[in-house]
Amino acid sequence: MLKPVTATVVILAGVAIWNDYSMSVYLPAKPSVQTIARAIGSPVLVAYLFLQKYFIKGMVAGAEK
Repeated sequence: MLKPVTATVVILAGVAIWNDYSMSVYLPAKPSVQTIARAIGSPVLVAYLFLQKYFIKGMVAGAEK
């Protein structure tokens, strides 16, 4: 019961982090002022691919009452 909820929280937090990452790609005018997130990349997509089944279970468990 805890795995789907944890995976859902991780994925939703990851999406927020990804949104911050994508903004850092578009806003800086020069490469010398890029953010750390842009420099190292973001593994959110990879995490989502591995945790997708738990994410779906967590979303469904939260919708059923």
